[in-house]
Amino acid sequence: VLLIIATEAFQTTHHYSTVHPTALYYFRKDSPPDFYEKYDDENALHIPNRIGITTANWKDEEDATDALTLLVETGVSLVSCENSKSEEMLGRALEDQEYDVAVACSYNTRFKTGGGKSFIVNSLQNSIDRLSSISSVQLVQAKSSRFSLVGLNGIADGMLESIDDGHCDYVGMIDMAPGKLKSMVKKMRKRDDAVSSNRFEYSLANRKNEKWIKRCKKLGVIPFIQYPFGKDFIASGRWTSDDPIHKKTRPFSLKTLDKYELLHSTLYRIANLAQGRASSEFSRKQSKDTTTEVTAASVALNYVIAKGGVPLVDVYNEETAAEVIGCLGWKLEEDEIEMLDLASEG
Repeated sequence: VLLIIATEAFQTTHHYSTVHPTALYYFRKDSPPDFYEKYDDENALHIPNRIGITTANWKDEEDATDALTLLVETGVSLVSCENSKSEEMLGRALEDQEYDVAVACSYNTRFKTGGGKSFIVNSLQNSIDRLSSISSVQLVQAKSSRFSLVGLNGIADGMLESIDDGHCDYVGMIDMAPGKLKSMVKKMRKRDDAVSSNRFEYSLANRKNEKWIKRCKKLGVIPFIQYPFGKDFIASGRWTSDDPIHKKTRPFSLKTLDKYELLHSTLYRIANLAQGRASSEFSRKQSKDTTTEVTAASVALNYVIAKGGVPLVDVYNEETAAEVIGCLGWKLEEDEIEMLDLASEG
């Protein structure tokens, strides 16, 4: 049984203040829990459980598909495609999913020539062709570059045409500084639409963009967080000074790991504290027979969420999927956030 939820806002054509007419939400009675269903969203684009994944390291299709299925069944349904190969794999994986998956596609204008409008429209059409099993995506994200002839006006026009063609519902930017983002928001509002998201780096290992999160929220823009463990995954807690080898890999010297000893020990301490309350809340709302284990990586993800960001996690097998599941159903206490703030500062 499907319950269709709609409001009068769907009848308007002014998208920047409402949801898009095509963005009706369907909820199955047995759908996975959304622990943030009552979250005060920045705009009409709601992200279940305030977390998504990326396909950046999808190599083994069977592993990736199993990970996706596990996450979708536990309430994580946003997937950001990062390359053409993973789009093909995702298209096949979507055919076997019990629940709906929201797909986001990303495009970089660096070194691109010609019209921005045609670049966005053609790139999205090519992505949809590769995805094969769907005819539209929920979100299109674009990165502007000074090393490109594709300007912001062209990007905005291409995004609007993609929405009007029914090929996407929402649009967002990548690595756009707050001042430039404010300008882009104004450009889209003049066109009766909106910038729904901005994606940039933030983690316990690199908090320099914390102000960007606050500025995004003031502009009504969702702050998507790429590299929520840091570009080198140092904030994941997979490698520590006490255990420098993970999955037969040792990417960091002991000197580097010693530098992060306080952060790693704090992550593990909070993981132990949170395990009880996480398991209780998670099992209470889960209809599937799924367990949750709070890891250091799970704590790092919940830290990003607590700061207002929406992590886009690099997931490619069931082990990395489990780290995401471990952050569902519980929140960091204020004193735990303060502990991590201090630990991240060394």
